[in-house]
Amino acid sequence: MVPYKPLELELAQLFLELAGEEEELNAYQLQTLLSIALEPARTNIRPNTRTPREIGVRTCEQLLRCFGHGPSLALHHFQQLWSHLLVWQATFDKFDEDSSGTMNSYELRLALNAAGFHLNNQLTQALTSRYRDSRLRVDFERFVSCAAQLTCIFRHCSQHLDGGEGVVCLTRRQWMEVATFS
Repeated sequence: MVPYKPLELELAQLFLELAGEEEELNAYQLQTLLSIALEPARTNIRPNTRTPREIGVRTCEQLLRCFGHGPSLALHHFQQLWSHLLVWQATFDKFDEDSSGTMNSYELRLALNAAGFHLNNQLTQALTSRYRDSRLRVDFERFVSCAAQLTCIFRHCSQHLDGGEGVVCLTRRQWMEVATFS
C-alpha cells in the first residue's frame, strides 16, 4: 500500500488554478501539472540521466482512468495519484542502476517487485515486451504506465477475491472491465 502523502501547498494551488471552476483536471491539464511538478525532481536525478520526466497525454488519460472517475481527476484523487507517482519515481531512480534514464528487463523486474508487484517471470517478460521501446528499454513514462496499469488491475481484482486463498473469481463482464479499463 502506498502511504498517503499530503500535497504541498504550491502543488494544490497549481492544481486548482489549472482545474478552474470544474475543480477537476482533464488529461491535458494533468500533463501540464505533472510537467511542472516533476520538474524539480529532474534536478534530483543522477547526473548521467538523459531522459526527462515527461508524461504524455495517453499516459495521463490512463492515469485518469485509474485514479479519477472517467475523463477527469478531482483534487483528492490527484493526492492519491501523486503519492503513487512519488513512490514510482523513487523506485525508478533506485533501480535504474546505470543512470541511463531507462531500465532493462532485469531492472524492471526488481523495480516492480520493490513497488509491491510480485509477479512471476513470465508475466514480467510480457510486461517488458509491452512497455519497452525499440532499444528494449523502459523509460520513466513507460514505467509509470506499467505501474498504473498494474495498480488498476490489482485494485479491481482485490474486490473479487474468493475466500482468502488469493484466487480471483470474475464473471465475463467483470473480466472485460478489467481488460478494457485497466
